Amino acid sequence: MNKFAFALPLLAVLALGIAAPAAHAKDGWYAGLSAGLGVGSIKDSQVNQFAASAGVDPGTIDKDKNSFTFKAFVGYSMTAYLGFEGGLFDLGSRSFRVSDQNTGGALFGESKTYGASLDVVGTLPLGNWRLLGRAGGYYGRSMLSFEGEGGAPTPPTTTYRNTRFNWKVGAGVGYDFASNVGFRVEWERYRVDLGTNHDSMYVDTFSGSVLYRF
Repeated sequence: MNKFAFALPLLAVLALGIAAPAAHAKDGWYAGLSAGLGVGSIKDSQVNQFAASAGVDPGTIDKDKNSFTFKAFVGYSMTAYLGFEGGLFDLGSRSFRVSDQNTGGALFGESKTYGASLDVVGTLPLGNWRLLGRAGGYYGRSMLSFEGEGGAPTPPTTTYRNTRFNWKVGAGVGYDFASNVGFRVEWERYRVDLGTNHDSMYVDTFSGSVLYRF
């Protein structure tokens, strides 16, 4: 899928926000915590490549696509419609296990990603409710490790580490209480480089956040 398509929610929010009333909208600094579910999967073709590099004759592939995710963030709303947000996040881990038809064992692989992000956040105020769209980037660390199980061989390189800039987008809905406390429900997509021959995957997070406006 074209990555630029994911910027459409942000552009739509910004366009609507120009004409929308700013009822109950607040600007200034805020901070919060977010937690939820991260879903991502290494492609079967990539798994088979990893298996071949280890000398494994690949059979059945089992994947664990889901993991707990966490983010702490600080933001600044310049206007009712536009702001910036920085955060520290952990996308958890995704793993796979591919059976080895030669030994009866399996090759196990696990990917982990964490880092720091900076987004442009567009907001459409609707009373105390807010529609949100975001686009930005992050500087993150990804690790991909391998281990042979039950007599299956392990690749010559057992751990790949990759630290670089990448992109992310998202959209969601929020609500601000009169007490300056608010909550959000959001979807975000992170592009994750695995550090092996430019292999990559996407991790989608579905989270709930609590924030406080100063």
